[in-house]
Amino acid sequence: MAALSVAPEKTSPEENSIAVRKRVQFAHSIQKERYQNERSRFNAELGNKEIGEYCPLGKAQKKLLAQAFDTLHLSLRTYYRIIKVARTIADLAREETISELHLSEAIMFRNMDL
Repeated sequence: MAALSVAPEKTSPEENSIAVRKRVQFAHSIQKERYQNERSRFNAELGNKEIGEYCPLGKAQKKLLAQAFDTLHLSLRTYYRIIKVARTIADLAREETISELHLSEAIMFRNMDL
């Protein structure tokens, strides 16, 4: 990925709205660059094939997601939605890969909707 403008600071416990806006704008620019040659422009627009390419999960992440899938009786559609939300959380955190923490947060958000 080509270098972007200076990345905003990582999140702090008392992050103000200006800092949040900068992080969101930076995540937006990461996604625009990542998907510049794709039909999708943002994580939310990814299809299942693109999720496999741009949101790879390690063994631990797959295990966590499988446990949530079984415990919460999630649909396949929700499974992929959680991965896309986790990718966005990772982008906001300026992380290249989706971690268990990102997945846990995405699962928590989904669980709040139930």
